[in-house]
Amino acid sequence: LLGRSGIRVFPRAARRDLVLTRVSGPARVTAGDSIPLEVEVQAVAGKAPDSVVVEVFSGGSRLARRIVRFPSGASGRARIPVPSSAVGRGEQVLRVALREASDSEPRTDARLHLVTVAPTPGVVLVADPADWDSRFLYRALREVAQLPVRGYVRLTPSQWHSMADLAPVSAEQVRQATRRADLLIVKGSAGRLAQGTRARGIWAWPAAGDDAILGDWYLSASEVSPAAAAFLGQPVDSFPPALQLTPVQPRTGDWVALSAQLGRRGAARPAVFGREEARVRRVTVAVDGLWRWAFRGGPSEQSYRAWAAATASWLLGGADSVRGVARPVRAVVPNGRPLVFEWIGRGAPSATAVMWTDSTGARSDTLRFDGSGRAIVWQESGIHRYRFGGGGGGTVAVEEYSDELLPAPVTLAVKEPRAIRPSGRTAARDWLWLFGLCVAALSAEWLARRRLGLR
Repeated sequence: LLGRSGIRVFPRAARRDLVLTRVSGPARVTAGDSIPLEVEVQAVAGKAPDSVVVEVFSGGSRLARRIVRFPSGASGRARIPVPSSAVGRGEQVLRVALREASDSEPRTDARLHLVTVAPTPGVVLVADPADWDSRFLYRALREVAQLPVRGYVRLTPSQWHSMADLAPVSAEQVRQATRRADLLIVKGSAGRLAQGTRARGIWAWPAAGDDAILGDWYLSASEVSPAAAAFLGQPVDSFPPALQLTPVQPRTGDWVALSAQLGRRGAARPAVFGREEARVRRVTVAVDGLWRWAFRGGPSEQSYRAWAAATASWLLGGADSVRGVARPVRAVVPNGRPLVFEWIGRGAPSATAVMWTDSTGARSDTLRFDGSGRAIVWQESGIHRYRFGGGGGGTVAVEEYSDELLPAPVTLAVKEPRAIRPSGRTAARDWLWLFGLCVAALSAEWLARRRLGLR
């Protein structure tokens, strides 16, 4: 029967359309910084124009505009810097739209981007004194972290400097940054600045004192730690050794990510370990010289970057009183996709009451988490604000844009049906009288068996 079925593909009229296929930018910036948005525009069907104007709005105010040109092909890209001073503090939804697109599908002409403008950076690194470890860690974090990163070093006993441009900064500015950071990294004798901080993650690198043990400390990775994936399949014991180790004893229940042996002999000492207590996550690094991993390049550099990213991610995953017990995996999703929340609260995931507020009003709901600690919520297009019953909340958005609105290339091939009766040959199943004869024979057999008392 399938062989006798055919497929016909009807031509469809190509309609000119300009599509804003991608809008990307930072999820959080520090007040005073610019918000760099990367946009990509694609021309679908028809000849691409020479250029198109892309505008950025916050509410009803236009913040920036940029001309996107199509140098070759049917797509163009541009970078649009938006001043954070024009956006305002807190969570803000930016609308990126094509100006006067005049095409067949207006729902592909605008995209949304959620950004948080904070008074202080999310990640703060403070080093006293400055050394190679702090320099390489600062560079790695700026490349892998999704939050703004600020670094401060003490080059003289009385003066702090920014690690970005070595501009002098006041000690009060450094103290304010450390108190309000989400992730605080303290290197050397700057550890006293961690007192009074509200950071939910603290990365401590104690100063090397008189008890520091110099030598070639070769490291080995543990299989059970939040940073274990960074060293998976890597010959960590063949990486450049650390230069010295400060004896620090982990507490009971701490996890150990890296252990060190002096000259590959003797007992292994904890080099990198961490714990969580009182809703604050802490990681301690007891060795100096890990910058040599990044300086060497190759697998050791990749492991160094992965370790920095995994450690920062774990430290930032602690309880956040602003976010609440759950946070969205993606704050902005296309139309037709669900909003996914992941559990970040203490203990096992449990059903959580949430209050939604949008342009249509307020309504209550319940987030029910599955075994992986995730809950799915379906919302209409628009901006939605949520608030948990136990405190905390945020903003999410559902775009009018959807990937399904883009015309996909036709991949279905035309198929002609086969002839019902091939010439020169007839199949037995085409004889209807033969089918009736078989049914009659089976019925006669059944009647005969019944008369004989058989089943």
